[in-house]
Amino acid sequence: MHELETYTNDILSYFVETIEKYINEKGNPKSIGIYSSASSGWISFCFNTLKELNDTKNNRTNFDDVEYGLFQFDGWDEEYYSDEGLNIRYKNRVVGLAELERLGDEALMK
Repeated sequence: MHELETYTNDILSYFVETIEKYINEKGNPKSIGIYSSASSGWISFCFNTLKELNDTKNNRTNFDDVEYGLFQFDGWDEEYYSDEGLNIRYKNRVVGLAELERLGDEALMK
C-alpha cells in the first residue's frame, strides 16, 4: 500500500527542478504536458519551445521534447503485477489500481 500524500513534497520538488532545468537548457516553453503511468510508477514532462499549444492536440508525440525528466515511484510496477495488486491511499481512502484506471482521479475523491 502506498500513501500518496507521502510523495507530495518529492513530486513538487520534481516539478520545480525539472521545469527549472528545462528553462535553463532550452528556454521558456510555450506549453507543458504532464504524463504518468500509475501501473509503471512514473511521471514525466513533455515540453514545447517551438510549437504552439494548439499544435500538440493533447498528444505527447507532437511535443518537441517528450518524456523530459522522469520521476519514478520505486516498486510500483512490481506491486502492480503481483497477486495483491497496487493499492493507493489518499486522504484515508484506499483505491486499487484497477478502480483508479477505470474511474480516473475521481476514484480518489469519493
